[in-house]
Amino acid sequence: MNPSRRRALQLAAALALSPALARAQGSLAPAALGYLPWWMAAGWRELRLEAFGRLVLFDAPIGADGALERRAWHKLAPGLAAHSQAHGRGLELALTLLGEGDFERVFAQARPRERLLGECMRYLDDAMFAGLHLDLEGYSDVSADAIAGFRGWLAALHENAAARGKTLSAFFPASDAFDAYDAPAAGRMAWWVAQLYDAHWAESKVTGPLVTRSDTNAVGIARALARLAALGVARERILLSVPLYGWQWAAASERPGAAAL
Repeated sequence: MNPSRRRALQLAAALALSPALARAQGSLAPAALGYLPWWMAAGWRELRLEAFGRLVLFDAPIGADGALERRAWHKLAPGLAAHSQAHGRGLELALTLLGEGDFERVFAQARPRERLLGECMRYLDDAMFAGLHLDLEGYSDVSADAIAGFRGWLAALHENAAARGKTLSAFFPASDAFDAYDAPAAGRMAWWVAQLYDAHWAESKVTGPLVTRSDTNAVGIARALARLAALGVARERILLSVPLYGWQWAAASERPGAAAL
């Protein structure tokens, strides 16, 4: 295994349970929420879960045809469902779609949208899950047809979830070029997890960008909260993400934004 691949796997393992701390106690959002990735699910008994009101099982990737990648969660995390139910800790399943191209392929056409809705119904009918968590990310604009298709699909998903007493929540990416959500769509989410951590990626040619409190930082805390506020999302429905991992660069200097080597 080459060093780059090994480092990537170590970073993934270090994700473990990433808490997102709530803006307000006693709100619609849980006081703390954690992501539990599938590759660490078997070790859930070793984790301190007492502080978490909600767990998101990560993940069920969305295919271009609308099919969800299936994972045998009952086998991956034996006993977790019963333990969570006994302690009043709801489990959600994260649906992931990472990239505007995949978003376009799924939501601009009726067939993959309908298939995805049907796949979601299976999980909403599963007593293990208290809801679904949408992690849909893009880094540039998508077509009007895809956006309209997504919003219609989300309305149908919300209706079906509510009929089953289940919730929808969502991850809010740092990029402000991706505008799939409008106010009505945002209102269908019980709570949001805002990406308020360093918006870097392994292939970047520069270090960062680092999340700061500066109003001029495109991925800063103030900008992210302002974007959610513009969608009508109240502060008490926002959780601030705090990942427990990092990335080590070889860089030209110690200056933030320096060239990555």
